[in-house]
Amino acid sequence: MLNRLPCGMKQMDTCVLNHYEIRCLLGFWQSTCNDGRDLVPESLGRKFPFQMKVELAIPKITETPAKLLAKLGVNAFLRKRDASRL
Repeated sequence: MLNRLPCGMKQMDTCVLNHYEIRCLLGFWQSTCNDGRDLVPESLGRKFPFQMKVELAIPKITETPAKLLAKLGVNAFLRKRDASRL
């Protein structure tokens, strides 16, 4: 099991979701609760115990490819603790 730390999201925070397989950010989403442990215990084979629940914050899912972000000088795949380098 991977050991992930909570991300510190609070209810009503806005975020984008990082889709690693297609290297794209999907957004925008709004959290419906604070992040926590095992909010949906059976999800993803229990590999990710720290979770948050979200709902779409805009009418349609928007895809932002990592290549486009790189052209703007943004690394979309930094961990949260590295985000201060942006």
